[in-house]
Amino acid sequence: MNKFLKNYFDRLYPVYLGIDNRTSHMLASLFLAYRFGLYSNVVSQSDLCCESLPASPQMNALKRAILFIRERSLALVESRVPVGPEKDFEPEEIQFLAMHLAAEQYGELPQYVLANSLLLLYTVSYISSKDDQETLDEHEKYVMNSLALYQKHLE
Repeated sequence: MNKFLKNYFDRLYPVYLGIDNRTSHMLASLFLAYRFGLYSNVVSQSDLCCESLPASPQMNALKRAILFIRERSLALVESRVPVGPEKDFEPEEIQFLAMHLAAEQYGELPQYVLANSLLLLYTVSYISSKDDQETLDEHEKYVMNSLALYQKHLE
């Protein structure tokens, strides 16, 4: 595992460890559905995932990430060009993200927000869903590829 990703896991581990098994499996399933291009499943499962998460700053960041992923998936289901969010995460949610880059470093906001959203969903799924870790391991390269776009700014 990449050092940057491992540090991110270590930072989030105590924050997201307590998610119940049912919800953590739903989160892992949501990530995998996106990964496999099952965008209609992502759209239908996103609201249920968000409803299963309690209200707290860290869960609000995760909910926002899920909604960003849902928005992207909905555009793909409807065969629209995904425009993406017009804004980033809220300031109080930034601490739960993998990347904290300035606008001139990340280029296009929608791609950057999606990358951060997928990284957060993947990491929380991995931390909280022990039963899905082996399957998620198989998709580490996908996650690493999304980090690679921003590698020079993360060192």
